[in-house]
Amino acid sequence: MSVRDRVRVHATKLLSDNWYVLKTTTFDWKRRDGTWQTQHREHYDRGNGAVLLPYNLEARTVLLVRQFRYPAFVNGYDDLLIEAAAGLLDDAEPEVRIRAEVEEELGYRLGAVRPVFQAYMSPGSVTEILYFFVAEYDSAMRIGEGGGHPDEGGHRGAGALDRRGPGHDRRRSHPRRQDDHAAAAPGPDGVPRLATFRPVEGECIPVAPRSVTRFARPAMGLRTFLNKDRFVDTPVPALKSIPQRTKATGVGPIMTDTSRGLPERPMSPHLQVWRWHITMACSILHRGCVIGLYVGSVLLAGWALALALGPDAYAGYTALLGSLLGKLVMLGLTFALFFNIAYTIRQTFWDAGVGFAPRTADMTGAAAIAFAVVATAVTWVIAAATGAL
Repeated sequence: MSVRDRVRVHATKLLSDNWYVLKTTTFDWKRRDGTWQTQHREHYDRGNGAVLLPYNLEARTVLLVRQFRYPAFVNGYDDLLIEAAAGLLDDAEPEVRIRAEVEEELGYRLGAVRPVFQAYMSPGSVTEILYFFVAEYDSAMRIGEGGGHPDEGGHRGAGALDRRGPGHDRRRSHPRRQDDHAAAAPGPDGVPRLATFRPVEGECIPVAPRSVTRFARPAMGLRTFLNKDRFVDTPVPALKSIPQRTKATGVGPIMTDTSRGLPERPMSPHLQVWRWHITMACSILHRGCVIGLYVGSVLLAGWALALALGPDAYAGYTALLGSLLGKLVMLGLTFALFFNIAYTIRQTFWDAGVGFAPRTADMTGAAAIAFAVVATAVTWVIAAATGAL
């Protein structure tokens, strides 16, 4: 049963369309025990959006913007937010829209743009899906001052966040500034910096969901973009266990402080800590079967070589394959062949985006193993009945 089968919408009422669309809906939700529960929810439809983080590996910097956000101001934050360049799609393709946003907000015309993931930003009340991108930049790509569109309030400034932190000696490129938000000075790559966003020691600066810290998520960290490290899959509890420094406690790392580098994160869960399940078993079994088929190709080449060497060599080779050990090897290769066929069909559906639901993945994994077992048994029964063994 899909989620669509568990929802029965009774009424939808428009509350506001002054800026974007706010609606309230009354619907029934089917609970796990099969009973229906009436619920009321409001949802805000502002369209989908895209966000991009430009980075410079040589200069160790990323480009950000500072912008006034009235909701953050109402909630008590008396400063501009530090964000990555972002904007609504307005019916355009995500890559096309984000390129235009980067030119408008940062003043850069980028080369290759790489999508990394997409996510619902606030699914409890907002319908928006945000498409995340990264791209390398350099000074030659600058075409303007950026700063955003004046009709949208504009940005106070676009600037480079130096990953090396406030402890890095910049004196070779420009005099070091002691204030927390230094202004307009050329960076190591020759790019004029309108701001080097450096938080005050001991403060944890609130940032919008589209800010740079949004990229430091379990599957895709900022470290990956700057160092080109391999991706890591950090369990969420491990991330939540990292304390954040606040004014009250003075303990823990600062959210935007990179002077000590990002903390080392554990690699993906492995056999010692990962719960065994059918999908994992199929993945491991597939790798083993592929290795077995490589061995089978060597045996097949040996059979062809024995055939070419003459009757005596061929008789000796077939006698070896006909021994108990040889038959066990051939039995395993037969299973490996049929399982690889079934697993490849399963993977073909996955490549098309079908079959990722946990229950479906478990069923197709079990079906692949069952097919290989049955097909192997039938093949050997036929071989025995025809005297091939």
